[in-house]
This record gives sequence, C-alpha cells and structure tokens, in this order.
Amino acid sequence: MKKKLVISFCVVCLVSIFLAYVAPTQAAEPAEWRVGLHATMSGRGAMWGTAFTRANLTLIEPINKEGGLLVRGKRYPIKYVKYDNKRDPAVSVENTKNLIFTDKVQAIMHHGGVCVTPTLPTTSEHKIMTMDISVGPQTLRWPYNFNTLPAGRNWSLMALKAMKRQWGIKTVAEINPDNESGYTTEADDKWAAEQVGAKIISHQFFPSDTTDFYPILSKAIAAKADMILIGLGNPGNVPLIIKQARELGWKGPLGMTQGAIGAPSSAVKIAGKGAEGFVYCTPCHADPRYLSEAQKEGMAYYLKKWGEPFIPDFFLGFMQLSPLIQAIQRAGTFDPDEVAKVLETGEFVVQGWKLHYVSTPDTYKGRPRSMVFPFPVQTIRGGKNVLIDLIVPEGVEKVR
Repeated sequence: MKKKLVISFCVVCLVSIFLAYVAPTQAAEPAEWRVGLHATMSGRGAMWGTAFTRANLTLIEPINKEGGLLVRGKRYPIKYVKYDNKRDPAVSVENTKNLIFTDKVQAIMHHGGVCVTPTLPTTSEHKIMTMDISVGPQTLRWPYNFNTLPAGRNWSLMALKAMKRQWGIKTVAEINPDNESGYTTEADDKWAAEQVGAKIISHQFFPSDTTDFYPILSKAIAAKADMILIGLGNPGNVPLIIKQARELGWKGPLGMTQGAIGAPSSAVKIAGKGAEGFVYCTPCHADPRYLSEAQKEGMAYYLKKWGEPFIPDFFLGFMQLSPLIQAIQRAGTFDPDEVAKVLETGEFVVQGWKLHYVSTPDTYKGRPRSMVFPFPVQTIRGGKNVLIDLIVPEGVEKVR
C-alpha cells in the first residue's frame, strides 16, 4: 500500500513539474500580433507619418472588428503602436529598441533611409519583420527587411527618362540633403543622367533642417544648367526650394527625382505660381483616370473621414502593410523565415493592383527585396497635380 502511495505521489510530482514547464510555453504563445509604425510624425516629414498612420488604421480596424488576423483558423487581434522617429537616426535606434523590448512587436513599418538603416542590425538580429519605405540600396541587404519602393537606380532612371522627354535636358544642377540618403541619391542620379545622355555639372548638399536655400540655389543657378533638380525632397523642404528658386529669378525647369511633396495643394500654397510646371517622381498619385476602383474607394473613404487635403502617400501605406498581412496568412505562421519566403515569391493584390518584389544587385543574397508597382511621373498644372506618365513594370497589372 505504501509503495502504491509513493508511486502515486511521484507521478503527481512529475505531472506538476511537467505542467510547470509546459504552462509558460503555452502562455508564451502570442495572443495577438503586435506591429509598430516607426515614421516621421513631426516637423517637415509629418505628412508621411500622417498618411502611413491613416493607411495602417484603415487596414487594421476592419480586421480587428472580425476578431483579428486569421492564421490557420485562429484569430489574432492586432495591437498597433507608433513612434515618431523625428527624422533623427539616434532617436530611431532608441525607438526601435523600445518597439522590440518594451512593446514586443513582431513587425515594424518604417520609413526614411537615414532612419531605417541604423536600426536594421538590431531588427535583423532579433528576426523582426520590417517593411520600409526609403531610397537607396542600403536597406535591401538585410534578411527580414523588404522595401516598398523601387529603391535606388531604378527610381532615378525612370525619373530622368521622364524629365529628358519633358524638357530635352542635357545639363543638370542638383541639390540633396547632407545625409546618407542624400549621398546615395546623388550617386544614383549621376548614373541615371549618364544613361539618358545628360550630365550633372553642379551639386550642392544642404543640412536637413535648412530653411534658407538661397545660398545653394544661387550656386545652382550660376552653373547655368538646363534644369535645377532636387534629388531627394520631402513635404517640408520642396515647396521652400521651389519658392526661393523662383524668387532668385530661375525660370527654367524644376524637378525632383526621389522623395515626396505630400499634398500638391500644400506646395502651391507656399510656392504659389512658382510651383507651376514642377515635375516630380513620387511613388503615389491621385489622378482618377489611372486609379483602380479600390484606390478610388480608398480615396473617398479618406476624404470622408479626414477631409482635405488628400495625401497620395496614403496608398503607399497600403503597399507597405498589406503584403505582409497577406504573406502571414499564406504562410500560416508568424515565423519570419517562412513569411520572408512568401514575400519573395508571391504576388499580392493591393488596392486593386497585382504587385510583387524583385531582386537587384544590392538585395540580400540576390533575393527579392524591392517592390515594383505603377510608377507615376507628375507635374503641377493649374495648381493641381497632373499625371504626365505612368510607368507600369512587367508583371504589374490592374485587377478587375
């Protein structure tokens, strides 16, 4: 009898020990999917953060109303947190640590090469899926990072081709921000200009917080080039550059290869009639002639909920987060290695367009990391943005 009691006691103890080890493992199983937005939400780039936040919420809210992200028959509510990177690399690194170690996110949406690049060693080490929006090739070299833009040379080449067709330019005076993204853009634009039979004969760098562009624009005008080109611009500095160039008497072509201007109406408000004819090559447009039905519905929803002005980068936020959500559902897991494989090989329907990633000479192990999508070339005409060219890469098509 005593022997049976001892055996029973031992069994109970073993079961208790087993459950003690198993229970934490079960508790550690994610009850929700945590995703962070790490973007510029103040200062000159605030329009980006605003547009991306609104896009993310537009995607996430209906999913959570259904109970969460459906993965292999189970619902995972989406916990969404956001940080302002303030366009500052040091702040970006600190924010990324908070997202990973405090907020316990499994994925990060981030933007701006100068802010994204220094965070990638940490996110890669901890296998955090990251979807970024930035120029240049430096962000393409990491296993868990996917760039939502046709990063680097492809972007510059499409832009310079469009400007060559528009104006027949042969010489260019270019200005760029004095940071890693600006240096990369300058190199990309120099190469692209040579491919189209043009030459950059003058180049100036400016501190990112510059508001007085008159000195560097005076040097650009003195170069007597066919056009003045902003290599990398943002919604805060582009209107100022246009305004000040016109005030200095520049009457020739003005354009931008990479970056964004936010809402064209905001540029016109600052630059006035000087903005007329400005050509810019940004990832998104709002020309209803070339929007999909889903994009038109998204734009209508935006205007109803938040009002004017509509920020076309809203569409870019969809192209960033939606493929990741689709890849997780197809993979049937949150495992970053499995999700990365799906992102590399899949096609994703985003806002009525079938999109995919491609490889470049700079991508991680030559694997697809750079998205291709309908690429708009626009100008400001009559105070509004007008699409003058839409470059649709091979394999990209509108879904009916």
